[in-house]
Amino acid sequence: MENLIGNNEIYYLFTCPRMFYFYLKSDREDVVVENALEKDRVMSIREYFKNIIWVDSKKDPEITERAIFNRRDMLNPLLEGQIDGENFKLSIHALLWKKDKFHLVISHLSRRLSKRHLILASLFLKIAKQNDIPVSTNVLFLRKKSLKTKRITENELDFFFNELRNLENLDGPPTASGNRICNFCSFWEKCHNLETDDRKNLPVVQIRGIGSSVEKMLNNVGVFTLKDLLDIPLTTELSEEIKNIVRFKLQAYSFVNNTALFLLPPEEMIKDDDKSGVYFDIEADESPYLFGFLEDDAYKYYLLEKKFSRTNQINDILSYVRNIQSNLYHYCEYENRILRQLSNEVKIDFTADRQMIDIYELFIKKVYTPLRHYSLKSIAKWLGFKWRVGLDGRSSIQEYRRWLNTGNNKHLEALLLYNEDDCRATKVLKNWITEPEKFNQKYLILKKGDVDDILKRK
Repeated sequence: MENLIGNNEIYYLFTCPRMFYFYLKSDREDVVVENALEKDRVMSIREYFKNIIWVDSKKDPEITERAIFNRRDMLNPLLEGQIDGENFKLSIHALLWKKDKFHLVISHLSRRLSKRHLILASLFLKIAKQNDIPVSTNVLFLRKKSLKTKRITENELDFFFNELRNLENLDGPPTASGNRICNFCSFWEKCHNLETDDRKNLPVVQIRGIGSSVEKMLNNVGVFTLKDLLDIPLTTELSEEIKNIVRFKLQAYSFVNNTALFLLPPEEMIKDDDKSGVYFDIEADESPYLFGFLEDDAYKYYLLEKKFSRTNQINDILSYVRNIQSNLYHYCEYENRILRQLSNEVKIDFTADRQMIDIYELFIKKVYTPLRHYSLKSIAKWLGFKWRVGLDGRSSIQEYRRWLNTGNNKHLEALLLYNEDDCRATKVLKNWITEPEKFNQKYLILKKGDVDDILKRK
């Protein structure tokens, strides 16, 4: 099947080359991850160019063609064409007609222009010229209220096709790096299910917490792969030279052997574990707006809406929390911090007859998992949990803003499902950390001798 490269595929190439490689080798319909917040970027253009009457091309090639013929300023234009034997279907945020030429307008959220933005502009320009559309090579890049112009050259095209051909010619996929789009990538299993020997040969940057600076220090002592990291003895000098070397070695052992490591017996993980508990998760945009709770397997939520009294709504949330009689579980410290901020806002004592337990804190201090990231989604997915809607933190913000702008409850329903599943995923993690024998994943409860064997203390 011939590949059709669009905006998402360019996003994959520069976010995860491994994902793009699998896309090239597989049916393109396998790829499901999409770049989020595109509507917000277009909204930024509307707000910046307030006096322009736009035609919304809706990423439709026919509407785009008519608007181009009539020399209209347009949003969401889409062009199709072929460059160097590859088929493209690309859209940008806007085309602005000025001085007898169209000027590309691309909105971005990052502080600096990325290579991806420049590649998208160069490919779109190339296809436009093939279709005899008068376009300027001076492209407008908008970030919030700042508009900059950059001249696009053929160098960007050369770079893109070099990257593309290099990936096409590889005998196997690039090394997995791990990032936020892993959570909803349909190729997740291809990255996680690696054999022991494959994992041993991976570079040390595969380990959680090892960045370029730590990698350089490890390289200086002869540690380049995970096998090197496992084999090097833990000396006093090494411990002094490389902070957290103990953690790195234990994490490497867990990853290479695809086995979780418990530093405490599961029954000691949570003090006064009553086996019931309430599971809590917050969704936020610029401020928190959705508070979800899972109690006795029933989901309950509170929305902070501007049309109602904020004080009354906060009081309702805090009243519910204060009446919880069992442990209140959450993932990361955000939920605890927000509840305290709200209680200070309405001047209510936050104390209650229950303890808030941060499951993330237990993971990072007491457990090692064979994963690159310890996000809620990474661990829950590893344990077999599946979200019912394909949202993440950024795309949930998009869904929330769509609900506010349109009043269409389908967006709210998606948010509620997403938040409920976050609560249920937190419950899965809590159940695993206290009763791992009920799950299929391998684990080992470490004793002192086990730790010494792994670390090769000298």
